[in-house]
Amino acid sequence: MLFDLSYKLNSGEKLVGIARKHWFLIVPRLIEFLIIISLLIIFANKLGNSRESFAITVILIACFIAYFIYTWILTRVDYFIITSERIIRIKQKGVWDRDLNEISILDISNITLNEKGIAAAFLKFGSIKITLKNSALFNMANIADCAKIYQGLIKLKGIKKA
Repeated sequence: MLFDLSYKLNSGEKLVGIARKHWFLIVPRLIEFLIIISLLIIFANKLGNSRESFAITVILIACFIAYFIYTWILTRVDYFIITSERIIRIKQKGVWDRDLNEISILDISNITLNEKGIAAAFLKFGSIKITLKNSALFNMANIADCAKIYQGLIKLKGIKKA
């Protein structure tokens, strides 16, 4: 399941939204992937038309395709669950390993929005930095629709005054 909501929400807690990393983050990996595939094809042409060179090329291309799919999956399954009481961060560290962090809306002291660069402004992604009352930072980096999520968090924080 792409969004695992198997843990229970608290009594009276409502799901407000889910924030994910922006798809644009995969573009540098895609460029690397295309360069490596191009180099492998050039390498295969230099080896000649033997069965061994063809087999090596196919195996290497399959490995890089698998690596690209793995990278894409890890980018897409990092997400934040925003509820009426807390923000839960799920960070996928591998296929079977993930970190789960959460903060209470009541512990938030400051929220800042940062959209860096033309691509981020045009494609509407950026980072939201949340400062907690104990001065710890909670970073929601490179998320899609960051301005909309920022406004929602400001509204939530306004409703949930300590």
